[in-house]
Amino acid sequence: MQARVEVGILQMLNSKADPGNKHHIVRMCDFFVHRLHLCLVFELLAVNLYELIKRNQFRGLSIGLLRVFITQARTWQHEPAVGDNCCVAMLAKQMIENAGTRAGW
Repeated sequence: MQARVEVGILQMLNSKADPGNKHHIVRMCDFFVHRLHLCLVFELLAVNLYELIKRNQFRGLSIGLLRVFITQARTWQHEPAVGDNCCVAMLAKQMIENAGTRAGW
């Protein structure tokens, strides 16, 4: 299950790659299953994904914005100080696959 892979990646990034939060990797606080759906609980940041999509009138995200996210993920992949680059590469790959699936690529 893809979501469980993402949980593992986030746990690795939070606990081993950046335990002191020096690189500002999003913090997963918890996860749980609700009605057969895996739910991830993250720290509260400025604008959550729901608010971003709501501001975009529920039309999803533009390809340009997705490119920004993917570029950031690829930049993290090449950051040697982050630690376990394998996890970052896996997370970037998941983001690209998810974006492609949702955009109909």
